[in-house]
Amino acid sequence: MTLSVGSWNIGGGILGESHQRGATPELGHHIARLAQARPDVLCLQEAHEFHSGQRGQAARIAAGTGVRWQRTWAVSGSHLDPDADLSLAVLSRYPITRTRTVTFPNPGLSATGPRGEHWDMFDKGYLVTEIALPHDGGTTGTAATTGTSGPTSVTVVDAHCFPFHYFGTTATDPRFTGLWAGFADDLLTLARSGPTVVCVDLNHEPVGDVLGALFDGGVYAAAFSDTPTTPQGLQQDHIVHTTADLALVESSVVPTEADHHYCQARFEVRADAQRQTTEGER
Repeated sequence: MTLSVGSWNIGGGILGESHQRGATPELGHHIARLAQARPDVLCLQEAHEFHSGQRGQAARIAAGTGVRWQRTWAVSGSHLDPDADLSLAVLSRYPITRTRTVTFPNPGLSATGPRGEHWDMFDKGYLVTEIALPHDGGTTGTAATTGTSGPTSVTVVDAHCFPFHYFGTTATDPRFTGLWAGFADDLLTLARSGPTVVCVDLNHEPVGDVLGALFDGGVYAAAFSDTPTTPQGLQQDHIVHTTADLALVESSVVPTEADHHYCQARFEVRADAQRQTTEGER
């Protein structure tokens, strides 16, 4: 079967290459793009969840694109809306069976913004989801079973990492070695259990600078590289995948009216790759 996975930092739904098109979210733009792309699984970063109780942006996108299953995790306050939290969300056309969340250790950095405002580093982290794959010969979205045995689920990780460049340092600063080592170790553990796709707004390029351990021995591969994912010409967003059980068919990075491009990769799930049974929640 094939499986398409999309990734998009929607920046609270506010358009403009630096959110300069006002403070009003325009989710119609995102929903229209996603309805056209039709990913089987979608990872969102910086989707707003609201303190006032109004419907969150991930739920609105799911409804607007006909996606049934979703998991949302409010990670931190929002720099874009005082009534909102920035969340990570995974939307899926297939059942999400298990989830867990991991908060990165916050270095507690602060900085002064371009207008003299005080900035504190918000929490960041990642959402791990296990998604059941169909094996009934039917089709949903762009995925279709091949009629042969294979993995019964795939792990999809949605991650957002610290924007160190806004705080006078870089992701490769030795102070943060433990952060990246812990993240890489977790992803390598997931790889031993079966097919894994990681969608990450890394706020850094290249990915091998900080997560090089993933590519040692070919455990993971990048779906695309040297490809700008922001209007400023930087690649901040990455999709990486295990190679033993997922074969990359195609990938695309599509410019949008937001401050991040929409990224998508389509994989062939190898029929001879078997997922190991694991104890408890991952």
